[in-house]
Amino acid sequence: MVTLHVVGNVNIDVILGPQAPWPTPGTEVQVSHRDMRAGGSAGNTALALQALQAPVRMVASCGQDALGQWLRQEFGLLSRTWASSPAPTALTVGITHPDGERTFFSHLGHLGTFNLEQALDGLDSVLPGDTVLLSGAYQTPLLQAEQLHLIQWLKARGAHIAIDPGWPPEGFTPFLREQALQWFSLCNDILINEIEAMQLAETPNLPEAMRLLSEQLPGSTLVVKCGSQGVKARFSHQDYTVPAPQVQVIDTVGAGDTFNAAYLLARSQGDPLLSCLEQGVECASAAISTYPRVYQARGRQKTVL
Repeated sequence: MVTLHVVGNVNIDVILGPQAPWPTPGTEVQVSHRDMRAGGSAGNTALALQALQAPVRMVASCGQDALGQWLRQEFGLLSRTWASSPAPTALTVGITHPDGERTFFSHLGHLGTFNLEQALDGLDSVLPGDTVLLSGAYQTPLLQAEQLHLIQWLKARGAHIAIDPGWPPEGFTPFLREQALQWFSLCNDILINEIEAMQLAETPNLPEAMRLLSEQLPGSTLVVKCGSQGVKARFSHQDYTVPAPQVQVIDTVGAGDTFNAAYLLARSQGDPLLSCLEQGVECASAAISTYPRVYQARGRQKTVL
């Protein structure tokens, strides 16, 4: 059986909202919704895979403080391979807006100490054919600096490598653009959103951006998550589009990470690409429109309290 390994950032998310307009400094605002939950892009994907009853392992780190202990409890057995950090546990506050968008305020905390040696220790069980998702690289700066080495190591182990690095705080500078494309060239699945795709390709036109990126990544499947518009993909000069169903959104935090989980689970089972994309969209749409969240893919459904 293929195991899915998720490598990257896990932290605590405090979600508040919806809120509009942006508050005046020095004032206080009351909101109608609040939630405190385990998060981080890698954390969101791992929890979704766990809910979908997938064979999953997680490689991450965590602080040793009280919040870190709570975070480990939320992940249960998934946290058994995590490294420990003397830094405080990372915390993100997400403010949701009526249009479904959100704004994040994050403290890096323990994520600033997660490094290549810790990642490799957690990946010692990877077998040929296993799927490894590298998630949230720009939230783990020490690992980001060694990401190419990690990808090369995984490739030598025969792993199926997927990557969703997220958005760098400083944007895609020329150096970061070149670095990301070098990573992507060695990966099987590139999982990004439309803004990242257009920034990486240096064009405001998404179809053109996908064409330009796929030409530079001939052996990779390029998947672009487009929020309420669904998902687009390109592989071997073939384009795919899967629209998202209309749902009543509760909050969109972790939507793309949930897509990653269902998509990669289907990929690991050998499903056709179009079916994998559809399952990813279905699962993400169910998650953002339910509370408690329901993670759902074909043949699998689990409510997470």
